[in-house]
Amino acid sequence: MTKTFLHYICAATLLLGASACTSSGADEPTPDGGSPLPCHMSVVLVLADQASENTTPEGDYDAGQGYENYIDLRLPAPDIKLSLFGTDNTYAGDIANPVVTSMDSDGKGSKTYLLEFDLSEEFYNKFNGRSFKLMMLANFNHRFPSAYSSLTAIGDKGRTYTAKDLPGPELQQEDKIAMYGVSQYDNVAFEAGARISLGKLHLIRALAKVEVFDSEASTMPIQTVELTRHNTLSYSVPEGVLHQNDYVKGNYDDDYIAHVTTDAAYETAGPVPFSYTEIDGKRHYIIYVPEYANLGADGNPRPEAERARLRVSYSDDRIFYVEFRRTDSSPFLDISRNVWYRFALNRKDAQMSVETQVVPYDEKDLNIGFGLNSGLNLVPIMDNNGRVVYYYDPATGDYYGPDRKTKIPNPYIDRDPVTGWNLSRDINGRFVCYHDTKNGKFYGWDKKTEILQPTANIDPETGWYTIIRAADNVILYYYDQNASVWYMPDKTTKVEEPFK
Repeated sequence: MTKTFLHYICAATLLLGASACTSSGADEPTPDGGSPLPCHMSVVLVLADQASENTTPEGDYDAGQGYENYIDLRLPAPDIKLSLFGTDNTYAGDIANPVVTSMDSDGKGSKTYLLEFDLSEEFYNKFNGRSFKLMMLANFNHRFPSAYSSLTAIGDKGRTYTAKDLPGPELQQEDKIAMYGVSQYDNVAFEAGARISLGKLHLIRALAKVEVFDSEASTMPIQTVELTRHNTLSYSVPEGVLHQNDYVKGNYDDDYIAHVTTDAAYETAGPVPFSYTEIDGKRHYIIYVPEYANLGADGNPRPEAERARLRVSYSDDRIFYVEFRRTDSSPFLDISRNVWYRFALNRKDAQMSVETQVVPYDEKDLNIGFGLNSGLNLVPIMDNNGRVVYYYDPATGDYYGPDRKTKIPNPYIDRDPVTGWNLSRDINGRFVCYHDTKNGKFYGWDKKTEILQPTANIDPETGWYTIIRAADNVILYYYDQNASVWYMPDKTTKVEEPFK
């Protein structure tokens, strides 16, 4: 007997807003010394850390785990590409030289970043007051498609995997999963001096997650798990996804792509062995795999020998095959990107039953249900301990304190008026150091002491930033980015004014 439960995982989400746009008479010059750029945009990159308040009878939303949400934003070359398109999907240009500043210390996902970029004058003039699309590619190992003319012809060559290359059970930084997202923004006016809030851009992962484990009632533990067939090529860009409505459906059952993007030439019958990790004292066999078509072009299941199935063995030499389906009598399922398949196996004597969970990663807005008391639809911004430090209003681009009422200055967007350097802040919005984005250098409070990038130097004992002088690699301070506290190298003595 097979029981089915559904619950959802919060996907990586881009919360987009813009700082004040400047007219052609602004002081900020273009990189080439020509006329000033018409608009400076910013994106608050939120990799979902909090579950949505929405629930279903079968389950609720979950935030994903660790590097499942990871986007490689390491300087000097973040592994991202942003492109602009008209509503007819015609390519309009790339966002050049985006500047990325980490808002916290953890290199994994579920964190907050600030992405800034200049809007070209050509795009400003072409789309001011009109609708357009923004596409983002992430974690492509810098092998981005190039020279495309349309959103319908990105030219994605995909990423190849051998059986031993497939990540699992626990993702590492080098396992970064390719992501894709696109969203249309309607009738956006680039009014000089105004702040623009575009809304959100949802990202979907190119791989599926498959997890197999013993149920609580099982009397015999699993010995091995294998996937009988798989694809060696994973397409990073899903076919036919040209608008957020193609994968953000607004209901729990359909919030994922209904078709797979595969090529039968890359199918292989070589079994893929699972590795396991222990969770609450039990083995969980987990692997991340490319999409696979268990259904034919006519929608009917392919022959058994051509379907990807689970081969599960036990210590008594019995072997069971498990199909990808919700129940014993329900239709067979493709292995789809951005979906988590969980199989709880209940072994008793010669029989085995399966409890299946099909878990699409959530693509819903995280701000649904928030801000009801204040009359605003606010998005809570939290620190690493889940404490709300301020709220963001995506409709206006304004920020509010923890009381949801007191308007506060934008805690992200800030530049030193003298040097033009970015002000790098911690998760609480507290100033940490200066970032000279033009030269890729960081400086202390005195604007003289060059330091190494704090977010790239984490103390393994405390998890704090290690503040290292660039000239001689001497440790000057430690910084607890969660509590916003500076320490001397002894990690005990607090410092009120570093670099003084």
